[in-house]
Amino acid sequence: MNSITQKESFEQQKLLVVPEDLIKKGSLFPLLKLFYITDIGYFPNAEFNNIVRRNGFSSHSIIFCTNGTGIAHIDGEEVVLKMNEFLILPKNLSHSYWDVTSSPFTIYWACFGGESSSSFLSRVPKGKYVFRLPMDDCYEIIKVYDRIFSHLGMGLSVENLTYSALEFTSLMGRVFWDTPELCQITHYSTKGKINSTIDFMKKNFRDNLSLKSLRR
Repeated sequence: MNSITQKESFEQQKLLVVPEDLIKKGSLFPLLKLFYITDIGYFPNAEFNNIVRRNGFSSHSIIFCTNGTGIAHIDGEEVVLKMNEFLILPKNLSHSYWDVTSSPFTIYWACFGGESSSSFLSRVPKGKYVFRLPMDDCYEIIKVYDRIFSHLGMGLSVENLTYSALEFTSLMGRVFWDTPELCQITHYSTKGKINSTIDFMKKNFRDNLSLKSLRR
């Protein structure tokens, strides 16, 4: 059973929920089949915001904290969400979160699905949910959300939903691939090879060296 306790609305809040029939229609298009947003919101100074989802949510979720502090219980584990951090919530995972009354958080959040959506979550270490944002400030996040709200605010259409998906996957790529804890790229180190090549050249500088000999 899920429950939501919050103020009726937060001043200047933004909230958009994409109708299921539009998501179903959009899934017929290649881009939206891979990735789409189901819900997206902005809650500034979200005091008395208490979300409880005992059975999780049907879509993956991400929450960006741009100010204040929040606390979350995720699958029985308590974590703290602070300014310039983000929280990952895989779908169907029991969770709850709320603000710290003395420092209510400001959050930008979104729920997303699609065939490629789980590929982002596959980069997340098991049991790890909160990460530091890779950028110095939240300006980039705010601008992306502003553009998405602007387009979706003009009408919930397949075209605007596609635009929002492209904007958001660009942001997700920036966040997931630039966050050190989520970066799974193994960088090839050439330092050892370069040093050994230089040593070889020093020892054999009188000889006629070929490229083949330097590759040894």
